[in-house]
Amino acid sequence: MFKPDCSTQSPGIDVALRVQVGWIDEVPRWRLGMILKYVICEESFRDKTAVTLCRTNLQAAIAKYAAIPVRFEEVSRNSPAHFRVVYMDQPLEGSSTTLARAFLPNNEAAEQRTLHVYGLAFSDKYIQTQISILAHEVGHILGLRHEFASWKEAEWSVTYGRPNNHSIMNYPPVHVTEQDIRELQSFYFDEMTALYGRPVRIYAPCESVYPRVNNLGSVMPLFAALSALIWPRSVPDVSKPHAYVEVP
Repeated sequence: MFKPDCSTQSPGIDVALRVQVGWIDEVPRWRLGMILKYVICEESFRDKTAVTLCRTNLQAAIAKYAAIPVRFEEVSRNSPAHFRVVYMDQPLEGSSTTLARAFLPNNEAAEQRTLHVYGLAFSDKYIQTQISILAHEVGHILGLRHEFASWKEAEWSVTYGRPNNHSIMNYPPVHVTEQDIRELQSFYFDEMTALYGRPVRIYAPCESVYPRVNNLGSVMPLFAALSALIWPRSVPDVSKPHAYVEVP
């Protein structure tokens, strides 16, 4: 059994695997085999071109996790879904250098499951890396914490396996690695009910029809602190509930 490195790990695993998981007092994940339905709130985007780009890049990001036993399916705008994708020019609060923001598995109110994509992700500087940006956020949605969460973030986490400096959950995110996939598969197939004294929570929220939003977006998700994708040049201020740093 691997020893905790303040990230997630599973008893009994004897291969070199690692994911960084856990949040406050639990280890959240989706029900095995679940299909996560999502809607893209097209009305929140600046134009159809941005909608098409985001849709295409999100599909490409999701495809990188095809081997994971949790699926994603886009549904039509007014169909019931488990989460939504919303565009905003900038976050309602915090840093204007945030690229995107997602959530961890949860069973809270529907608005707590929102993938926000911000205007900066469509800028000339980052548009070519938007697939990697979204792949990082999909990692959060599947339950992954930042690779550096154990030593840079205040919220509790535990390590599942060994470090992966090239993980998609590191900064800057580049590729979903084979190790990322092996770790995540192992995490979902493990039948553990607790991890280092923290319960493993299985979530399967009800579907909801999301109301219309505008360019101001919506209420910030409860678990947003973990999933603000910022390309840091310094260590975040972990004394605050949301850690923001400057884009280089």
